[in-house]
Order: sequence, then C-alpha cells, then structure tokens
Amino acid sequence: MPKEEYGAKDLAVLEGLDAVRKRPGMYIGTTDSQGLMHCLWEIIDNSVDEALAGFCNDIVVTLHTDGSVEVADNGRGIPVDKEPKTGLSGVEVVLTKLHAGAKFGNSSYNAVGGLHGVGSSVVNALSSRLDVEVDRDGKTHHMTFHQGHPGVYTDADPANPSPDSPFKRTRKNRPTELEIIGKVSPKTTGTRIRYWYDPEIFNKTAEFSYEQLIDRVRQTSFLVPGLKITIIDENVPETAVTDTVEATDDTTVEPAQDQAPALDVSSDDAESPAEEDFSLTAGDQVVDGAFGEQPAHPRVVEFLHTGGVKDFVDFLSKGEPISDIWRIQGEGTYKEETQAVGKGGELHAQEIERTCGVDIALRWVNGYDTTIMSFVNIVETPGGGTHVDGFMNAITK
Repeated sequence: MPKEEYGAKDLAVLEGLDAVRKRPGMYIGTTDSQGLMHCLWEIIDNSVDEALAGFCNDIVVTLHTDGSVEVADNGRGIPVDKEPKTGLSGVEVVLTKLHAGAKFGNSSYNAVGGLHGVGSSVVNALSSRLDVEVDRDGKTHHMTFHQGHPGVYTDADPANPSPDSPFKRTRKNRPTELEIIGKVSPKTTGTRIRYWYDPEIFNKTAEFSYEQLIDRVRQTSFLVPGLKITIIDENVPETAVTDTVEATDDTTVEPAQDQAPALDVSSDDAESPAEEDFSLTAGDQVVDGAFGEQPAHPRVVEFLHTGGVKDFVDFLSKGEPISDIWRIQGEGTYKEETQAVGKGGELHAQEIERTCGVDIALRWVNGYDTTIMSFVNIVETPGGGTHVDGFMNAITK
C-alpha cells in the first residue's frame, strides 16, 4: 500500500467569509428553502433587536420582483465611523467580519436574537449581491458587496440594481469607503439592506415562503408591542388590497394558526375559528414568479399590536374561554460567572449580576388539552427550558 504524504501544504486556510461559502450548512443549517428563510430571519432579527433596545418602531420588508429582499428600519443605523482595531467602517465590519457587532458587549443591547454577530456577514457571504444604505449624521451612506466582498457595481439603470451588473472588487487591504449618496434630516436614522441570494449556494428548488414570513412577523409584532412591521410583495399587482392588523389592550384580534405568546395555556378540543382572509379579487391572483407559486395574499400587509402577550393569547385561543386572560409580569436578578478579557488580552472568570424579566399570559378554555409555547428574547423555545419548568411547577402548586 503506497504511503500518502501529509504535510503543511495539505492544510487549507479559509480567510474571512470563504469558510461560510465553503460550508454554508454550518451557519444556516441547509441550502434549501429553509436556509433561504433563515437568511431573511437574520436580517429581520437585527432590526427587531433595535426595537427591543427601544430605538426602532417601524420595519418594512419588501419582496422585489427580481427575487431580492429588502429590510428597512428606522433604528439607529449601522455605525459608519471607523472601527479602531481594523480601521474599517462599522458597516464593513458588520457585513464582512464574523463574530463582530455590538451584541457581544453589554452597552448596546440587553436582549437579542439571531446569530450574535454572525448573521449579517453570513447573509452577505451567501448573496450574489448585497446593497446597504445607512442614514446617520444627516447623510445617506451606501455600500455594495458581491459574495461578501466589497466593491462597486456599475448598473445600467441605478433605479433597478442587478447582481448581473459589472462589478469591480476592492483590492485587498484597501477598504472601501462608504459612499455618501444623499442628505437626510439630522434626526433621521435607519438601515436598509437589500440582497439577492446566490444561486451558486442555494438549491434550484429553494424559494421564499410567504406564509412562513407572515407567521413569523405576526408573532414578532405581538412579542414586541408598539413595533409596526409592514410586508410588501411587489409580485402582487398594485390593485390588491392592503390588510392592516392593529390591536391595543382592549382590542380582540381574530385567532391564528400555530404561533404563540411567551407562555400560553389554551385548548385544542374546540373547533378552530376562521383564519384571516388574504384572498384577492378576480384577476389579482399571484402567479408563479421569482418567489415561486405562493398562496393568494394582498400586496401590503401591516402588523401593529400594543397589548403584547395578552393580545397574543386572545389571538390564539381556541374553544370557549372560561376565564379572563391572566397577565403575570415580574423581574429579578441573579448572579452568573462569565469570561472577561483583561487589559493584556488574558481571559479570567468574572461574576456579574444580571436582570431577568418574565412576561406570562394565560387563559383557561373549555377543553382538556394544554398548549404551552415559550420564548426567550422573542426567540421561540419549542423544547421548553428552565423558564417553562419553573412556570409549570408554580402553576401546579
């Protein structure tokens, strides 16, 4: 049997986002439709994190006819100044460096979802093109990327950007400066990210699911009271109606399908009420296009709720209620040992005090089965956890 030589020359060193493109499943699970939706959740979750921090109350998700998706928010906007260690702008750091962002520290975010400093850069790496615009300091800053690499696209029609346009990549070690393309009010801030998924990465059968998008956005609008989320599907004719879902603490919202609030106890025995009607008028049906064949729905759907998990339980309850909705809220502190970095870069254990808030809504209905759905930092935890165990112990006592 011949001897196989094995030396340093056989080792592969992947730099930057190359590892993401080489093994995308490590970051988004799969490269089918679910992986495609995972990328969208990462961008939306970044905007939602701004809302959780109290800096954003409006998110718009647009499905363009060319297959691209755009997520816009009125948060603080990605930082545009230079990051000291890399010398790159905050925008380039967030979109090209793994494990980079404000979610690792304690100063900018108290509660976050997503992949913690990985999400945006992963989506960028797996996109054939990504455009970002940031409103900060009275200016609109713009930057473009191709498969995660910064550069400049030359679009024949700037109003209709395309990933097929000629692209000139920025030379290595020469960071791309943010381009200032306009002026805004000094008080106007926000981020707009539009990306085209890369067909070299995702399966031919991968396509966006409008139903999954609506379910996730509806769930988020309940869990983040006061946050308005708008879905615009440009694949639907403009004559299609706009569906607005708004609720306050005293408003009853029609029951939905299978998403739930922080902690919801309800019955599945009784007949389920009718779901929302997204049907279009004759001639306005959605055809098979860039997003695949989708169920009929309006061009624009808006979600805004202020009652939080209480409204969510009312929305989801099945069967005849035999009690009012109980709302239980509380807050406490606990100590946790975590790793801290010293001045010399060494790691050492450090005990810190954290604050944990709990928000529970429940209702008894005329049935025998119990349904409990739980969330941590608005991320659903279908497997339960200590928060669910503690609730069950308390409620059964």
